[in-house]
Amino acid sequence: MGNSSTKQTSHLDAFNETELQQLHSTFNSLSSNNPSIQISQIEKQLHPKLYNYFSNTFQSSLNIEQWATAADLFCRKSTYTHQEWISTYFKSDLTGFCEFLAPAVKFSVAAGTVGNKPVSSEFVKFLIGSSIKVDLDDDFEGGIEKSLPSASEGFAKSVYLQRLWNLMFRNMFFGIKDVKYRSETNFPTLISLEVEWLLNTVISDDSKDSAWPCVFSTELHGKSWTVFKSSIMMAKSTLLVIRDHDGHVFGGFASNPWNTAPKYLHSGTKTFPNGLGFGGQLDYFGLFISEDFTVGHSKANPRSSTFGNPRLSNKEEFMIESVEVYSVKAFSDEELEEIMQEKESILASNPEAQAFLEMAGRKLYAKEVGETGESAKPKAAFANIDVRQFMDNDTTPIVPQKG
Repeated sequence: MGNSSTKQTSHLDAFNETELQQLHSTFNSLSSNNPSIQISQIEKQLHPKLYNYFSNTFQSSLNIEQWATAADLFCRKSTYTHQEWISTYFKSDLTGFCEFLAPAVKFSVAAGTVGNKPVSSEFVKFLIGSSIKVDLDDDFEGGIEKSLPSASEGFAKSVYLQRLWNLMFRNMFFGIKDVKYRSETNFPTLISLEVEWLLNTVISDDSKDSAWPCVFSTELHGKSWTVFKSSIMMAKSTLLVIRDHDGHVFGGFASNPWNTAPKYLHSGTKTFPNGLGFGGQLDYFGLFISEDFTVGHSKANPRSSTFGNPRLSNKEEFMIESVEVYSVKAFSDEELEEIMQEKESILASNPEAQAFLEMAGRKLYAKEVGETGESAKPKAAFANIDVRQFMDNDTTPIVPQKG
């Protein structure tokens, strides 16, 4: 019989080459490039429950093998194994567990975007609620009293808690952040980081880009219907956010361009409502805002006939305080060029519009193409020809509004 030898398995063997590099990087950062991490020296960087786990499991220090052991537990084991850890360290404290995971939402953006701003208590309440199975048709306004499950039971029921768990520990052990989808602005926005993260989890990948720029804000652009219309028409999918005079924030997501049904966009008429509407029917939209950004409504009895959503606003009729539009998915350069060529073709048949653009110092390339028989529009100059800001209702030239 030949001699047999057994190779001692290592938790490091569970990770691929990229993960190993990431593990070593985070380990070296915490250990200051020493052979081991002194747990007492990282106490302030850890949640008390995590500090207790490291202290109880590895006592005073841990080496790279032990670091990999912890990474394997938190990042690779099953939900059932995670539940066992949660039961040990949080027991029945679901609220404390949600407060533990909630700050992980900050790992979904680039460092420095949110600073040290604490996670809102409303977000924690939402996470607690997500672990309670309640039928969507239940009357929330009546106030439903539900006994809270244990922390481990709540974790098993809530996909949001599970995603935050993955986000927290993938960042802790591998330094991995989620795709950055929040675009920084130089003015306060209506939706918080937490709400934007929640929206990102439910919007399909084919309907969103990695960054969502705010392309219109009444705080920045004023109550200009022209700029507003241009913003939503020139994006493939958009997020509309409204704050009313009572401080309630709500809105809607359009996964398709605004020239497709069942969305409504109208202005400058005396026979139809002038404004923007989602679903429903005339004067009974699922969500509607007027073109002067003063009033709106959300009518659903009990749900919108088009999208099946309940009433979005606190009151059926509301007064608008501010409005924002986010470009969740932009047109590609090719798609945008096609749209602009269509606009220019319309302008080419409108002498008054041509004259207005020429007075404004804008060169109409479609006209030049028609005269020469060949394209004279350089691709690099495309972004500089913004016909949109001069147009309303497709063919009527207007003077751009200041402010």
